[in-house]
Parts: sequence; structure tokens; C-alpha cells
Amino acid sequence: ANEQQLQTDVAQLQQAAADGDNPPLLVMIDQEGGDVKRLPNGPPELSAPELGEQGDADAARAEGEATGQFLEPLGVSVDLAPVLDLELPQTADTIASRTFGEDPALVSELGTAFIDGLQSQGVAATAKHFPGLGPATINTDFSPVTIVARQESLDQGLAPFQAAVDAGVRLVMMSSAIYPDLAPRRPAVLAPPIVQGMLREQLGFEGVIVTDDLQSIAIDAVSDPARAAVASVRAGCDIALYAGNPRGSVQGFNALVQAVKGGALDRAVLEASFKRIATLKASLAAS
Repeated sequence: ANEQQLQTDVAQLQQAAADGDNPPLLVMIDQEGGDVKRLPNGPPELSAPELGEQGDADAARAEGEATGQFLEPLGVSVDLAPVLDLELPQTADTIASRTFGEDPALVSELGTAFIDGLQSQGVAATAKHFPGLGPATINTDFSPVTIVARQESLDQGLAPFQAAVDAGVRLVMMSSAIYPDLAPRRPAVLAPPIVQGMLREQLGFEGVIVTDDLQSIAIDAVSDPARAAVASVRAGCDIALYAGNPRGSVQGFNALVQAVKGGALDRAVLEASFKRIATLKASLAAS
């Protein structure tokens, strides 16, 4: 992507929102560093594995700060980073190459430092992919994934997310893998016991929950984009993300409207999500 073009496009979109009496838009990007950097000329200069090898929280914070300073003037308000999944012996390469490492304490320390740095510059951070993709042998972008892991392994995977929540991370992204021991047959993003029970109640997260791409192969295997929007919001997610093409988001929006009008989805659920998103936007505008 071209930074100047992005800045121009975002400004036009924000002007259109203002002209329509809408609040400012959230503009999100995947700027993790390493393999996943949508603006390749910008920071982070060091990837998560490189930061993990150094083990230096100050370096992770500096990368977060630099990334925030780079993104904020472009009009980008949310970075879909950092990845807080643990690297395990079986972790898929496309996930392992984006993690800080295998030690929950180190991942917690470096992850929260990156979050602090990023958010100090007025860009919201996103801890992902809850409740942890470390045990996944395949990336959910490419295939349906079922994670069968011992409770001890799952608990270790939660530690960095708890640290991020305690550090004030503004968003958490849900995993699209299925965790049979936590919620049979449903990807985490569509599972109330994981979104509500674990992330909201157990970890105490009060910020904005965003889905992973609802047009991924892992979601396609169990749902279509329209039904996935309703199921994710019913499970407790605030933002339904469609990265494949614009049709998905239109289908998802229409499905949510129909679900509320038809009584299949409680309007109060949408109102609670709206408040959380409005609170995030207000805090970003003030920073």
C-alpha cells in the first residue's frame, strides 16, 4: 500500500462520514512487523520473533511507539497487533513467524510493552488471536482448525491476554479455530462461552472485541458471511470484520438489521457494542 494514497483515501472517507452526520470511522490495519506489514516501508522494524530473541521490553515499547507515530498521521486509528499467541512445537509456521516466543511471561512482557508504546501515540492496539492459536498446526486463514490441547496448555496461552487486558489494551481479536474442550463445534469467535464466559467474565475485558476475518476458510466451513455476523455479535463480539471483499460486510450488516427487526437478536446487545465502540472512538479523538 502507498502511504500518501492511504492518507488521502482515509481523509475522504472521514469527510464522507462527517457529511452524513456519522461519528469518525475506525481505520484498522495489520501492521505487526515481520511477515505481516501492510505498509512495508513503515515500522515496526523488528519482527515479534526478533524482539522475542532480544527479550528487551524497552525495545518492544520503542517499536510500538514508532508504529503509532507512523500510523496516526496517516489517519489509521487501530493496529491489529500484537500477536499474543505462544509459539509451541506444533505451531503453524505462518503463526509462529509472528509470535514473540514460547514463554508466557516473556510474551506477556513484550506484548504489553508494545501495546503501551502503540497506545501512547493515540493508536489502539489489538491483542490476538483469543484464546490463543499457539496449539494450531494450520492457520485459520487457510483451513478449518480444531485445537485439541491440554488444559495446562490452554491456560498458559491465556496468560499474555490477561496481561494485555490488565495493561489496558483497547481491542481483542477472536480466533476462528474450534476449541472442543471450551465450546464444541463452534469457532471461538462464534462461541458465547469463549467470548462472554472467558474474555469478558474470566479475564475482565471491557473494551472492543473484533472478529478475525469472517470470510476466512475456517468460517466458511461452518457458516456464511451473513449468519456469521449475527452469530459473532450474539456471542459477544462488537465488530464483524470482512477482509475478503465488500459484499461480505453488506451481507453481514443486512443480516444484523434483519435479526434485530425479527427478534432473533436482542437490540440491547447491539446497543452495548455501539457504546463500547463509541467509547473507543472518543478516547482516540481525545488522545
